Amino acid sequence: MTAAMLLADLRGRGFTVESADNKLMVRPSSLLSEDDRQRIRKALPGLRVALHAQPTDHTGGESRPYRLAPPDAEVAHAEPWDDGAIARFQARVLRIQRRGFGEQDADDLAERLHLRDVHADQRVMCLECRNLSGTLATGLRCGNHKAAVVMRDLPAELVTQMQVCPGFVEVDQR
Repeated sequence: MTAAMLLADLRGRGFTVESADNKLMVRPSSLLSEDDRQRIRKALPGLRVALHAQPTDHTGGESRPYRLAPPDAEVAHAEPWDDGAIARFQARVLRIQRRGFGEQDADDLAERLHLRDVHADQRVMCLECRNLSGTLATGLRCGNHKAAVVMRDLPAELVTQMQVCPGFVEVDQR
């Protein structure tokens, strides 16, 4: 399990995970099992990185957790988009909206995926995987959770996180 997956797992089970003064705090700590504690110790450096890599709001108050930071947005839009990039973007927005994300969040997440393409980054989002089922309202589930090494029920924080997944199968682009 990657640090990002562990972070999503902990948050999905109701834990608050924060980093302050170079210390990791998981609350309520009294509910952590010994297995949880061992996994946290093992993944500590990666957890700190994952915490600092969380999408942040760059709008001055408007809640848009998936919005690109201005420097990343400049890179994503540095070159004009061709017809293929526009079609991929539109298909991604529709697919993400079908999972229960609002129009603005879907647009912001699709833009993150476009930036990933610009950088030729090999990481993926669960939102692009054929094995993902459900919606935000009904719950998101991984149909290949054993190969993906994740829990069957997935929190939104995990399905929107760029990651390397051994169980990933790209959704049909049609």
